Amino acid sequence: MQITPEVAVFDRARRLIYDGRIDDWYVDPGRARPAPTTHELEDAIRAAESGQSVSPSEVRGVGCYISDLE
Repeated sequence: MQITPEVAVFDRARRLIYDGRIDDWYVDPGRARPAPTTHELEDAIRAAESGQSVSPSEVRGVGCYISDLE
């Protein structure tokens, strides 16, 4: 994770299956849609529960860069 907010979803075998944004509510920092049109976190959780893969497995979020990760 490099942007806040971002999430990570793991399957039952503790493998990372999704890394990225929660949804597409924000188009750019400070510019939001009236409502999100995609729900990546919800889709990833459902996929993890059913043992399916997530596509795409990574979607960069829109937010603040986390500069001190390393």
